[in-house]
Amino acid sequence: MRKIWILLMLTVICGTTVSTVLGQQTAASQPQQYYDIPINFEAPVQPIPVKGADGKWYLVYHLFLTNLGFSDLTLKSVEVSDATRKNVLVRYADKELAEYYRFRTLLPTPPRSEMPNKQYPRQISSGRTGVLFFWLTVDSPAAIPASLKHRFVFESNPLIKLLRGFASDREGGEMILDDYVVSISKEKPVVIGAPLRGGDWRCGNGPAYNTAHQVLTIRGGNVRIAQRFACDFNKVDKEGNTLPNPFPDEITNKMFYGYGAEVLAVGDGKVVFVKDGIPENVPQAS
Repeated sequence: MRKIWILLMLTVICGTTVSTVLGQQTAASQPQQYYDIPINFEAPVQPIPVKGADGKWYLVYHLFLTNLGFSDLTLKSVEVSDATRKNVLVRYADKELAEYYRFRTLLPTPPRSEMPNKQYPRQISSGRTGVLFFWLTVDSPAAIPASLKHRFVFESNPLIKLLRGFASDREGGEMILDDYVVSISKEKPVVIGAPLRGGDWRCGNGPAYNTAHQVLTIRGGNVRIAQRFACDFNKVDKEGNTLPNPFPDEITNKMFYGYGAEVLAVGDGKVVFVKDGIPENVPQAS
């Protein structure tokens, strides 16, 4: 009698699981009704205007896009304008949105070598979150907007039926959301000092939307971009070499001109922890 009861229990559990999976598959394969595009935007930071060495003012920020629908959402274009003056500041379309560093629709992000055709898909799968990076420029402080208005255009999807009553929705065309606003921060950028002194130092891999420093990290339950404005400094000679050239197949850290240079604090602070004895990396001639 006991064995039969266990068997019946397993049958019920399996039946429930199969029913749930079939229910999800049915929802994903049948048109679903929504009052609006099933997308959630989140702006973790307000951009702080920063003046660049080229005299222009930069507005840097990112948005998280979460697909709350049952089928894929494909971003076709995004347009950013001054919410007050209405002038368009930037527009990203198919080419820009397929860039690895501009729009990432898979989190965690796979290595580029594993991506088909070296291009990033513009589709956000059901229940997944993507991240879109913005680097905007204006020519003067007077042109800095108080807020930014975003116009998102998603490709039509026969599995999504919107109840908003827009003409494009009724005709089965593109899905448009054009009223998402991000405010510009009124804070002033932090001014820091030089981290090094003496000699010629080359700043490489500096701030840009497509730098390797723009990576997502998780700290304290939040996704952050700790290295967004990071720079790599290398001391160079008159020819621009970081170590004597030509150099042998086997090189050491001490060969680099910047080895052992004094590093300066870029602002006032208090040292709270010091650790020594970490093995040095072994440089490769390549």
